[in-house]
Amino acid sequence: MKKLLLVFCLALLGVCGSADAQNYRNYDDVIYGTDGSIVRGTIIEQVPGVSYKIATRDGNVFVYDALKVERITKEPPINNYYAQPSNTAGKRYDDYGNVLYRKSPFWSALGSFFIPGLGQVINGQVNKGVWLFVGNVASISTFYVGATIASGTESDAVGVIALAGLAGYVGTYVYSLLQAPIYAARWNEANGFALGGDKWLKMEPTVGVSNTIATGTNATCGMRATLTF
Repeated sequence: MKKLLLVFCLALLGVCGSADAQNYRNYDDVIYGTDGSIVRGTIIEQVPGVSYKIATRDGNVFVYDALKVERITKEPPINNYYAQPSNTAGKRYDDYGNVLYRKSPFWSALGSFFIPGLGQVINGQVNKGVWLFVGNVASISTFYVGATIASGTESDAVGVIALAGLAGYVGTYVYSLLQAPIYAARWNEANGFALGGDKWLKMEPTVGVSNTIATGTNATCGMRATLTF
C-alpha cells in the first residue's frame, strides 16, 4: 500500500512538473532595449555578448546588438497582443494593446523653449517634466535670493549660492530643450515611425582623426545628419 501511495505521489509530481514546464515553454521571450523598445516573441538565435535574434508571432524578426539590450525576460503572453482590428490596420500597439502615436520633436522642443519640462510632458515623460520645471523654478529663485542678499553684503558664500542657482537654471533649461526632441526622435525610430513614407532623418556625433607631416595629429568632431529614403 505504501509503495502504491509513493508511486502515486511521484506520478502526481511528474504531471505537475510537466504542466509547469509546458506553461513555461508557452511564455514569451521579451527583450527590453536600452532605447525603450520592447519586443515579445521567441528568441531563435543568440550569440552571447554579441547579438540576439527574436521572432514575433506575426512573423517579424528583429536583431538586437547585445550592448543595446537592457534585459531579457520570460513573461506570460498578453491576450490579443498581436490582434489589430481591420479598421485600424497599419497602427502600432504597445504591450497592452494601446495604440501608439508618433511623437513630435518640433512641438516638444518648442514646449521646452517656452517652459522647461513642458517638452517632456508632451512626450509623455510627465514625472521628468515636472521635476525639470520644479528644478528650474527653484534654481532661478535661488539665484534671485542670492543676488539680492549679495548686493547688500560682501560675503563670498552668498555669491557662490547665486552662481549655483544660475548654473542650475541654465542647466535645467538647456537639458530640457535638448532632451525633448532627441527623445521624441529616438522613440519614433524605436517604434517604427518614419518622417513620412520611408524617409528617416538621423543625427549623430562624428569624430575623426587625421595625421599629416605638416600639422601632426589632429582630432575633429561635429554633428552629422543623414536623410534616408
